[in-house]
Amino acid sequence: MKGRGIAYADERPYGRDFAPVGVRGALYRPGFSSPVPVDVAGVAFDDPRVRWVRAGQLVMRLRAFTVVGLEAPRTVGR
Repeated sequence: MKGRGIAYADERPYGRDFAPVGVRGALYRPGFSSPVPVDVAGVAFDDPRVRWVRAGQLVMRLRAFTVVGLEAPRTVGR
């Protein structure tokens, strides 16, 4: 990892498979003079409302993962 817990595109932690599928953030609707906030929502990239989201987080789909217990923390090699 290059930064504080951030996985970059050229790194795949533990060799797992994942892909971005949407965003989560403030959902707006058209207003008279400017957009009006409506809700906080997770919206897929193929949803037409995605252009009305002010994103705060990227939503990822995990295709392959391993569930690990918290009793034995795993260390990452450097």
